[in-house]
Amino acid sequence: MKIMRNHSVTCKTFVTVASAVILATACGGGGGSATSGPPYTIGGMVTGMNPGGQVTLLNNGSNPTEVKSNTSFAFSDMLGKGTSYNVSIKTDPLLQTCTPSKATGSFLSANVSNVDINCVTSKLRVLGSANGEFVTNLLLANDGNFYGGANDGLVDNGFVFKITPDGSFSIIYSFAGGPNDGSFPYGALVQASDGNLYGETVGGGATGNGVIYKLTLSGTETVLYSFAGAPGDGSSPNGLTIGADGNLYGTTLNGGVHPSPNSAFGTSGVFFRMTLAGQETILYSFGATGDGANPYSAMIQGTDGNFYGTTEFGGTDNGGTVFKMTSDGTETILHSFGAAGDAKWPYRTRVLQASDGNFYGSTSSGGTYDYGAIFKISPSGTETVLYSFNKGNEAPYGPGSSLIQGNDGNFYGTSMGGGSYDYGTIYQFSPNGNLVTVYSFTGGIDGSGPVDLILGNNGHFYGRTLDGPGYGPVGIIFKL
Repeated sequence: MKIMRNHSVTCKTFVTVASAVILATACGGGGGSATSGPPYTIGGMVTGMNPGGQVTLLNNGSNPTEVKSNTSFAFSDMLGKGTSYNVSIKTDPLLQTCTPSKATGSFLSANVSNVDINCVTSKLRVLGSANGEFVTNLLLANDGNFYGGANDGLVDNGFVFKITPDGSFSIIYSFAGGPNDGSFPYGALVQASDGNLYGETVGGGATGNGVIYKLTLSGTETVLYSFAGAPGDGSSPNGLTIGADGNLYGTTLNGGVHPSPNSAFGTSGVFFRMTLAGQETILYSFGATGDGANPYSAMIQGTDGNFYGTTEFGGTDNGGTVFKMTSDGTETILHSFGAAGDAKWPYRTRVLQASDGNFYGSTSSGGTYDYGAIFKISPSGTETVLYSFNKGNEAPYGPGSSLIQGNDGNFYGTSMGGGSYDYGTIYQFSPNGNLVTVYSFTGGIDGSGPVDLILGNNGHFYGRTLDGPGYGPVGIIFKL
């Protein structure tokens, strides 16, 4: 995690001209006694930044200044004679870390133009691990820490963990299992307006069909609802979405009233709404003829207020679907996957609504080579396969995480395989269809099989791997 490189003390600098007092600047610096004299500029040069990057600089903790290329810069706020300056980094460019030098000074008596900002390509850093398989995606909470759930390790029924930006790991809650508690957390936690975390487990509860729970940041848990399973209720929830109305919305892998086209799954799942107090309403049952079946990831709420998600199976070719759902449970199938050359079987990856208004996602199978694909779909349902993954020549294959969009407009994701060592990659995908490997996992201390990627507030990527060194059972949490 970026450590802010500034020490700010509030100050005000005035310039006296004849009988008038002119405010030259209100700065956040200190260390010198302001005296009469002209205001001075503070600036320098940015070097090493990648094309399309942007670094945001601070002087004395304020006056944020964006620099978008390797060029000279100067802060707009000027400082008076005798004052101090301290240039620091507020936000790094994507995939880079910038370091200032010649960045501090005191008792100004002239303009400063020799501050150097040098940017270099970031390296992956392992933040932590635990004796458990990480199965939920990470949540960056409003306290600046990351939260997630894990199974099959230190606690028989799974646990919720917290990891600080510097890598300090702690378990904040251990599940007890049914009938009074959940077991095996699944899907990313969400944080509601009340500051509490909300999540679900695929097992435990009164009937063994999973629960929805509330958890304070200090680790106090409340079971809000136990799923009853088919035919009237859902089973094995997939992840929650907080709606604009403050309620929780989600889907379940099983349950409902319709059989799954994949006999191994039994039933096809449901779409539900739940209040923060735990009142659940089943709004839709998947799996009717031609419908999608078995949703396997959380939904997103689009800019139009509707919910968008995927099902792994069902549709006209049984390759899964992309669906739109109103908040009262009216469904529209936007696209059915599975035709020749099309994407197929979206597995545990949610769609993303990008800045252009279209939806983007990836599938675990299909495409030209049947190793998965990246697709775009318009709000009206027009689908385009943008990229087909292929095994060989160190190319990424087998998408592991949902796509995210960076501040540079490109998309980023992970693959379970491929890269220089065939242990998976982090890749960048441009809107024009060009895919570049950003990082190749080695299978060593950095783990293997990356399955999660989020963008932190500081411009760094954070994520987790399914396995530890040599496909060991210890997942890795990393920062890039």
